[in-house]
Amino acid sequence: MKPLGSYFPKREFLSPPLQSNKRLHSINVQKCAAIRLAEPGDIPALAAIEDASRPGGNWNAAQVAEELERERAIVIVDEQPNGQVAGWIVTWRVPPDELHVLELAVCPSHRRKGIATSLLLAALNKQHREEATTLVLLEVRASNEGAISMYEKAGFIAVGRRRKFYSDGEDAILMNCDLNSVPTTNVLNSQV
Repeated sequence: MKPLGSYFPKREFLSPPLQSNKRLHSINVQKCAAIRLAEPGDIPALAAIEDASRPGGNWNAAQVAEELERERAIVIVDEQPNGQVAGWIVTWRVPPDELHVLELAVCPSHRRKGIATSLLLAALNKQHREEATTLVLLEVRASNEGAISMYEKAGFIAVGRRRKFYSDGEDAILMNCDLNSVPTTNVLNSQV
């Protein structure tokens, strides 16, 4: 296993920006929802999801806007049939072949409906197909058993722990997924 520090070498980010008007997938999550790239009009909804998920949390509207403009960032949302954005995922491309999941959040009223899984799989499928991503990295709160279970089902494994990583002193579990070695019943062949 590579040392964790080797996953984030200092290098220039050359990946082209994505077009924001392109739908990625249509999926069935209770009623038909659209998984699509985020747009500037989504910023208030994404900031509200963050605040509902983690009051005073990680991302405010200005930070969300920065990610939409960041060349290496991919921001994907779940839009419900009524037009409400119910969840989002933020990933960074790390050339040549890595992806880092920075944020995955779902509105509390839409949890346990498969939205987080759909967002994760959409991001992984998109990156593997379009940019030949092979390694995906993330950190998750040690107490977030539901998220850890979801990541494990998607093919992630725990590779380390960052002690007192979060502002409240909680540890982060470091996880990664080698997309070249995920069983065929998992991420890459998922129908989303």
